[in-house]
Amino acid sequence: MKYVGFDWASQAHDVTVLDEAGQVLDRWAFPHSEVGWSMTVDRLRRQGLPDDLPVIVERTSGLVVDRLLSAGHPVVPVHPTAFFAARPRWGASGAKSDPGDSYKLADYLRTDGHRLRRLAPVDPGLQELQVLVRLRDDHVRARTAASNQLTAGWMPIGLGRDSCSSRSPRRSRCPS
Repeated sequence: MKYVGFDWASQAHDVTVLDEAGQVLDRWAFPHSEVGWSMTVDRLRRQGLPDDLPVIVERTSGLVVDRLLSAGHPVVPVHPTAFFAARPRWGASGAKSDPGDSYKLADYLRTDGHRLRRLAPVDPGLQELQVLVRLRDDHVRARTAASNQLTAGWMPIGLGRDSCSSRSPRRSRCPS
């Protein structure tokens, strides 16, 4: 069995693959780009079948989790607080590094993975529904922002929300 620790960040991610004994089999960093993701999925594929290669990450959802699940890997989410509480087992140093964290995450999965829940790859129909929901949410946010901008634009000329009430002498200037 092999174990993958994935330390995510906004610009680049660090990955470490360990064997049963805790020896580093592979370690790399990659930019948060399509090219970086493709390279990482290929590199993970060289380690074994995705079903047999669980990945631990300090996230329960989001793009990183979605990409790993869509590649077929069981994802083991760990809460950052739970992972932080386990840090003393690797020494007293409070120093933090992304490559070190990816190693510690993989080792945590190796030793305690049987206690942690795994996210299974998402059904394609559910993935499609998730995309549609995200699109809808983005659309609602865009419409709300546009509406707020229009309302803010009316304020300087006295066409704010209150100026369109039935008590307003300028009611005839209110948009319909």
